[in-house]
Amino acid sequence: MKSIKFSSLIFSAVALIAIGISAIFAVPVFSTNAESALGTNTISAKVLNENGKELTGSPMDAFNGSPVIRYNWQEAKTFKLSFNFQSATILPDDEGNFSYNIRIDYVNEYASDMTNFTDNTKIKSINYYNQNQQVKDLNDIETLELNVATLKESITEQIRSAIAVAENQESEKEQLNECYGWGVYRFSIVFKIESQNETASTAYIGLDPTALRGAPVISATEESSKTGIISAFNCFLTNENIEYLDQSTIKWYVTGKDNSGKTYVLTPEDLKNFEGFDDNIWDDAIKRNGTTFYFDSRTIAGTWEIYCEVTPHTSPNEAPATPIKSNVITVETGNKISSTTIIWWIVGGVSLLVVIVIIVIVVTKKKEKVW
Repeated sequence: MKSIKFSSLIFSAVALIAIGISAIFAVPVFSTNAESALGTNTISAKVLNENGKELTGSPMDAFNGSPVIRYNWQEAKTFKLSFNFQSATILPDDEGNFSYNIRIDYVNEYASDMTNFTDNTKIKSINYYNQNQQVKDLNDIETLELNVATLKESITEQIRSAIAVAENQESEKEQLNECYGWGVYRFSIVFKIESQNETASTAYIGLDPTALRGAPVISATEESSKTGIISAFNCFLTNENIEYLDQSTIKWYVTGKDNSGKTYVLTPEDLKNFEGFDDNIWDDAIKRNGTTFYFDSRTIAGTWEIYCEVTPHTSPNEAPATPIKSNVITVETGNKISSTTIIWWIVGGVSLLVVIVIIVIVVTKKKEKVW
């Protein structure tokens, strides 16, 4: 009987150990800095509005195990970074200093369109400080407020400087060359520890552009042409808060005919999509996205209709949105100076030149007689 009880005890012990092991492996673990000498909860980020009040974001599926929080770009004015090194185990260098920088990862994408941050080849990583900062005590690093608009300019400057250095690399030409302000951000504090770095990062922060309210409304002012002595037009949206729109969702169109009756569209792309037109004004791709549009008829005198369409953004799993068309404005291009006036200017110029030559000859002859 003793042997049976002893066997039962062994079986029970083994069963308890097995249950314990399975329970350990069943517990989900989430910590971006679990293996880091910087400890956990080292860096966090808040997004503030213009009054310094924290905004409430919308959580979505994680990238690489890190949370993603979405905010409205128009409302976001400041990123506030906070630091906590209570559980850090890093040691200072031989001079007693901690050397660090703030890294900013940015990509001009909708967070809702992405499933993995590192899959995007347009990601740009820049350092906030030109040189690493040094402190004697980690507790001296408390908070850092980054103005969204100023940060946009700083990132753009660094991106373009990097591209200028690598201007001969074809791959660079297809990559992001500007920080648009909206997009996905992640902030990290990076400590230089001998030959390696220790890094702690925030959640991903997505700033989404504002949706246009109502139909787009456009207007235009007459400008000087860059291709000849002819009228050109600077067209622009007049809706409110257009600086917070996704510029790529706005596309401009031109249709019309010249003084001989020949019909035109803007580009070869439009010639394929519009029926009944004879030719295109421009052969090459021109800038036609954004809140402004410069229309130059390329010295073709005629009457033109200009409008734009705004196509609201939709997620990849949603059906494409229907474009919203603006009002149509009609403009005319023609020589600012008539051909008759130009001919008379030429005749007048030649006549003046002849008179000057005659005067020079007469004066020269008189001087020769004096001598």
